[in-house]
Amino acid sequence: CTVELTEQTWESTDIGKDINTDEQVWGSTEGPLKFEKKISFADELLIKN
Repeated sequence: CTVELTEQTWESTDIGKDINTDEQVWGSTEGPLKFEKKISFADELLIKN
């Protein structure tokens, strides 16, 4: 699993492989999943110290 985070994006490459053949059995075959922030909910989070 590889994850890259920035203030505006999140990219994740998460795959599963067969332990005997090393063949990919699940996950993205077209590259990482890419997300871009549209709305911030930061002001709605309760952060305890």
